[in-house]
Amino acid sequence: MPKEVASSKNNQSGSVYVEFAIGAMLLFNLVFLGIETLRYQFIQLTLQNAVHRAGRYAALGYFDTGDTSGGVDSVRNRISEMAGLEITSDNFKICADPASDTPCGDTLSRGEPSEWIKIEVEYPLQLTIGKTVVLKASSYARNEPNWHLRPIDGQSEDCNPGNGLCNEGGGNQLGLGLPF
Repeated sequence: MPKEVASSKNNQSGSVYVEFAIGAMLLFNLVFLGIETLRYQFIQLTLQNAVHRAGRYAALGYFDTGDTSGGVDSVRNRISEMAGLEITSDNFKICADPASDTPCGDTLSRGEPSEWIKIEVEYPLQLTIGKTVVLKASSYARNEPNWHLRPIDGQSEDCNPGNGLCNEGGGNQLGLGLPF
């Protein structure tokens, strides 16, 4: 009988180690998933904030010096810079808002004066666990009533597509002098 008791105690102590190991693995996984979720949410929030702020930038007509895309690339660059993500032309759209909840088509445009514009970004995010999720952000902005392209590098004259100032050289002065 004493042998059975000793054997039983040995089995119980072994199961405690197994239970502790399983519990530790589960706790580690929960902490890891929590950190991964926080990372995902932080990047999503940062992207949405950048898209929202870039909408105001676009609505005011600002563009980078040397931008030959009618200011479309300037808005995309602004989002990339503010979000700290590489936003490519493949996952970026800007258009005059055709209708509520209608996605932008293939034609990219910053719209006309007083017209609502829509910005859409889809960013593929590689998670640490090996899965890829697509973060989506969009924003609406209304172009100013006297909207026209204006360089952001501090030139005194506004840029209009016909006056030769739109495509002059210079560095990327993105962000200088903006109140937002």
